[in-house]
Amino acid sequence: MVNFLWFLIRPFAWLARWLRKIFRTAFGQLSYRPPSWLQRGFSRVVLYRRGHPILAAVIVLGAFLIASGSVWTWRWYQHLPKPHLVYAKVGEIAVTPLEKELKFPPLTVEFSESAARLDDLKNPTLQHVRLDPPTAGAWKWINDRKLWFAPAQDWPADKKFRLIFDRELFPSHVRMDKLEYEVRTPPFRADLKDVTLSEDAKEPGVQRVLATIELTHSVEVGQIEKFLSLAMQGGGNVFAPNDPAPHFTVTFGDHSRRAFIRTSPITLPAEEDWMKLVLADGLRTAQGGAQLRDAVEQKTQIPSKATAFQIKAIDSSIVRNKEGEPEQILNIETTGDIATPELAKALHLYLLPKRDAPKTEDSEEESSSESATEENAAESSDENTSKDTAKSEEESGSDEGENTTVDNSEGTKWANAEEVTDEILEQATVVKFTAIPTEKEFARDHHFKFRIEGDGQLYVRVDKGLKARSGYDLAENHANLIVPAELPQEIEIQGDGGLLALGGERKLSIRSRGVAVIKFEIDRVLSTQINHLVSQTEGE
Repeated sequence: MVNFLWFLIRPFAWLARWLRKIFRTAFGQLSYRPPSWLQRGFSRVVLYRRGHPILAAVIVLGAFLIASGSVWTWRWYQHLPKPHLVYAKVGEIAVTPLEKELKFPPLTVEFSESAARLDDLKNPTLQHVRLDPPTAGAWKWINDRKLWFAPAQDWPADKKFRLIFDRELFPSHVRMDKLEYEVRTPPFRADLKDVTLSEDAKEPGVQRVLATIELTHSVEVGQIEKFLSLAMQGGGNVFAPNDPAPHFTVTFGDHSRRAFIRTSPITLPAEEDWMKLVLADGLRTAQGGAQLRDAVEQKTQIPSKATAFQIKAIDSSIVRNKEGEPEQILNIETTGDIATPELAKALHLYLLPKRDAPKTEDSEEESSSESATEENAAESSDENTSKDTAKSEEESGSDEGENTTVDNSEGTKWANAEEVTDEILEQATVVKFTAIPTEKEFARDHHFKFRIEGDGQLYVRVDKGLKARSGYDLAENHANLIVPAELPQEIEIQGDGGLLALGGERKLSIRSRGVAVIKFEIDRVLSTQINHLVSQTEGE
């Protein structure tokens, strides 16, 4: 028996010796000293093999047969025909949109192919499918590949559900990949919006910080006060000493998912500072008790008493009135509410003269050459014939139109309002304006109508001391330079669509704005061809 087993093992022993010889020839002799625990284990194996040679040979042979059998079995299994499986994809659950009437988002399951029973396609309430933990709602098939669950209430935040299918839900020929799936609802989130310092509409002069908190899920009344805090980054105190904490009130909006924050009256500090609002983590939802994972914070600037009222922006635009005529409008935006007539008393508009550009030697040479050219042109025009004279008049007319082009070179423009001195304002032209009434008595957007013919820069100044409704004054004069919006170029034929009598002066009136030269083209149409003209131009 021993000789037979040795006969079986001998080829492998020869192969091992042959491979070892090749390795030594190619790479040389390698020296390796195993650790003591490995030496002891190897020694025990050698002793066991010497003491039980037959059993050791059987173990080696058995291991070889098991390995060979495993490989053969795996290959055999791989060549077996695979079962046809149907796969399901569970859609994500969305956050319920915040609307007047909440519409809870459904849970949808899409299958890789048709998986519905024909009898269940019209069944509004399906059986053999459920959620764990149980949730009130109804299951139904949208089509043969899409399953839909409509919940009866809002989904709880950050909740894991198990979706379980019974085998009876599907036809006998449908074999599912698996019958259980997992889905998780969105986490609880909050957002701080519209954090701003505003004047109380009911109490003129009282400043408050207003903010809005939007939540993905509803919370219990009284919870936000525990997690919302206010702090000044500069460390100062802007609330009255007798005002108790937390210095704000909370009013809930739709479905307790929108909260409006309104602070106590604020006393403006001596220096500008920032107020930070922090909604700490840990706030819990009313349904399910899910916690807010991350804190949310926003900040707003608190101006000082000197900067509480300022001119925020000044620009110009073109607006058409009821008659369709364009008008130049000056727009002024303030940081606080003020009556437009009061602002008009402190407002001054000047059309500045062009700044003298510095002259260079090249510009003097160009001006002398241009004057010489003009003298030569004048002398030659006197010697031309009447026909050439008419032609030269036509060309000079076009040249005059070109000479009226606005000179917008940077050398003639004022860079900023600081360059404009009182001496320059004495040379400037005072621009009259008219205030446009606002819908409310006090506003922050104000508009004034003015009119400037031609180009130039408009110097706008608002005198200091202007008092807003809050009681704060404009600390310094505000001056700004703007380029007024130019009136558009327009040409209009008066009496468009009218008929001219054959007798009389036969005059056609043209109304234009901002156009130096107008080219007329007049054609005569035979009376027998008017119908073709009307049909081709559609009466225009």
